[in-house]
Amino acid sequence: MNQQRPLTVSGFYSVAEYNARVASAQACRAGITAFWSKAADAATREEWEHYAAAARDMEVFAPRVEAQARRLGLALGLPLERCGQLLSLSECEALFGSACLPECEAA
Repeated sequence: MNQQRPLTVSGFYSVAEYNARVASAQACRAGITAFWSKAADAATREEWEHYAAAARDMEVFAPRVEAQARRLGLALGLPLERCGQLLSLSECEALFGSACLPECEAA
């Protein structure tokens, strides 16, 4: 039977899922900045309203994604001050040992 190692100590949340939420939150923050910049450079009021609406939508969405990442990080056992930062493979190994590695990478 092919038995894979768990991706996390909790057995429920994966480091990959955590990193995906963190990356999504970072992308939201970058998107907010980009949309406000586009709004500032808009040639027409309609164009400004379009970009401003997109920025405001992301301003609502970003804190939700950041909260999801924080909850996942805490479920993984990360300290609160570490939540919201991407975990590299070496950091993952340091925190969780070899249980962090999928079977295919260990081979």
